Amino acid sequence: MPRTKQSQGFASAMKKAGDAWETSREVKDTGNSYEQQPIDDGTYVAGLTSARTGVDKNGNGYASFNFKVLRGEFEGVSVSVFHSMAETEWRSIEQSLKSLFVDLQRLSGEDDFSEIEPEDIEEMVTELNEECPTIQIGIKNWKSDKSSGINVYINKRLDDVATTTEETIPEEGDVFLWKSPKSKTQSQYAVRGVDEEEETVTLVRLKDAKAFEDVPWEALGELVDDADVEDDIPF
Repeated sequence: MPRTKQSQGFASAMKKAGDAWETSREVKDTGNSYEQQPIDDGTYVAGLTSARTGVDKNGNGYASFNFKVLRGEFEGVSVSVFHSMAETEWRSIEQSLKSLFVDLQRLSGEDDFSEIEPEDIEEMVTELNEECPTIQIGIKNWKSDKSSGINVYINKRLDDVATTTEETIPEEGDVFLWKSPKSKTQSQYAVRGVDEEEETVTLVRLKDAKAFEDVPWEALGELVDDADVEDDIPF
């Protein structure tokens, strides 16, 4: 049954829509909604799936980077980083540009932006879109009274950091990031034993030497570089 009691302000404005109102009433819900997949706080190995620059409807420049987690419990989850150059009351264009430049330095490996021009940014993002490098990202969930979301941090390229793939077998003494069943965040764990037939490992948490058996390889997080190991391996 048509609704007859509507805000007169809205109704009056819509009388001016003309044919657009008539045409729009034919629209059907196609089910193409979007919902962010859940992902816990932590660091993850992710692949850059797309990168682009552009201009929004108000003429403000932007850069966008999309990532997909490559391994572990949240393999396949997609997250994104969006840099808008719009001036706002809480963020200046200079602050937005500095944030973009830091992320581009981490994505590209370039560390000197003193002579960079806007056209260079477009070219750099295009090259990243073609290269699709592997990146370490950080995830931090947030929630307020009215909304919630996910902050995504670009940490570093993983070109020279060993990561586990389908062809790589964890070895005793390797240190991985992993989140135990009752933990809220990832910690560093050393591999004490490997079962190649079952594709599982025995892990020992570095900070307290607590052991966890039968952990699937696919559940392991990032392989920690030797220089980043926080504690002595307790065996």
